Amino acid sequence: SSTSPIGIEWLPTDLPGALDGIRAWRLASGQENFLPPRVLDVSDSDWPDLGVDGVFAANLLHYVPWETVVNLFRRLAGQLGAGQPLCVYGPFNYQGRFTSPSNEQFDEWLKSTDPRRGVRDFEAVRQLAADNGFALRQDTAMPANNRLIWWCRSADA
Repeated sequence: SSTSPIGIEWLPTDLPGALDGIRAWRLASGQENFLPPRVLDVSDSDWPDLGVDGVFAANLLHYVPWETVVNLFRRLAGQLGAGQPLCVYGPFNYQGRFTSPSNEQFDEWLKSTDPRRGVRDFEAVRQLAADNGFALRQDTAMPANNRLIWWCRSADA
């Protein structure tokens, strides 16, 4: 049961080193609809059953190698059922072009720290999602040159 006015419970996941910060934020916020965080390394080939009805991934795809993005969509295909949402927040390129000079600078910085990181091309992610049974529902512009992209798991996947 959720104390959220819209009936949403959040299950934060992250690498082990980030869980203490999530726990501290959760305690300080007083938000009862945030469950205790769980360890999840999206690069792992085997995931625990998360038991969730949808996924929201914020500022993830550009921070991990492409192989991890591929693994994320493959694993989520096994976690989510028909009609369940996958929402991704972050910067994207469209038709191979940056949407802003700040995103281009951000991409350069990401690649300077690890050349496998970087702002992802929307078209490549959309194809990856489709290949794993996710249908695009909406692509919305957000502040600071970010996007909120919403997919749903297809019934025939």
